[in-house]
Amino acid sequence: MVSIANMVSTKQLSSFRLFLSIFAFVAFIVLSMLVFHFRKNLYNKIETTSLHMGETSILTDFIHRLRFCYSLDDLYEAISDVLEQKGDCSVLLIDTNRNYILYNSPSRLTSRPDVVERLGMNYPDGWAEGVHFMDDNMGITLDPSEARGFFLCFNHHHLYVFCRYTKLFDRVIYDSLLEEFTRFLTRAVTIANLSEISSLSQEWQQLADTQRSFLPLEMPKIDKLAVAAYFRPLVNVSGDYYSVLPIDDHKTLLMLGDVSGKGLAAALVMGLVMNTVKILENKEDLPAMIRAVDKAIKGMKLQDKYTVL
Repeated sequence: MVSIANMVSTKQLSSFRLFLSIFAFVAFIVLSMLVFHFRKNLYNKIETTSLHMGETSILTDFIHRLRFCYSLDDLYEAISDVLEQKGDCSVLLIDTNRNYILYNSPSRLTSRPDVVERLGMNYPDGWAEGVHFMDDNMGITLDPSEARGFFLCFNHHHLYVFCRYTKLFDRVIYDSLLEEFTRFLTRAVTIANLSEISSLSQEWQQLADTQRSFLPLEMPKIDKLAVAAYFRPLVNVSGDYYSVLPIDDHKTLLMLGDVSGKGLAAALVMGLVMNTVKILENKEDLPAMIRAVDKAIKGMKLQDKYTVL
């Protein structure tokens, strides 16, 4: 009888220990999830306060405008509206490869010949790509808190921005600014190349190759979803397009569309639509996506061009 009682007590003790282990494991998982969501919400709140309020919001607004710039004229308008009028900044854009001034703020610091000459001497063509800070004497400084301005370098282009409160900008914004600036220059060159190629009938194949570059080179690997695509235009340049964009571990955006007509205009609209959708932060908001695509196409001012998406 004593042995049986001891066996029962041992089994009960083992069951109790197992229950405690399971309870501790579940509690750990729940606590980890709560901590994760708390940190995520806290980070989002800090990011909103830091990047979308105060002086840094100027650069945040400029980054947003850059995402929808497709030509140098679009860039100049964004500079005027945001950096100059809203931020009271003085801006200079130079093609250092050609030693040519593309843009300078009128009646401001960057319109002075001596300033342009000094910047050209201090930062010649071939300067390292990235974000660099300038002091009061337009020399390089490694401390943003002492900066009088900054400039972006990419692909032989220098974008100088002088602002009296540069030191107040949150440092994390500069990486995003450089990324959008490089994307814009790459995008603008691609569109310019498409326009140039289209003027020569013997270069249609190059135009088709450029158009195909907008399409995914390979399908992304998605758990429990197999995706394949085959693309063969009836003529060299088609208005058909597709893309597969994972949103998170459980959601994927499948995009399939067709642009009215063929040729250069169709290729331009196709690239515009795919780029607009790709850069949208919230790809689950389909109505906002449609409005963004519609606004982008209308902004190109092409006659009788639309897309079915």
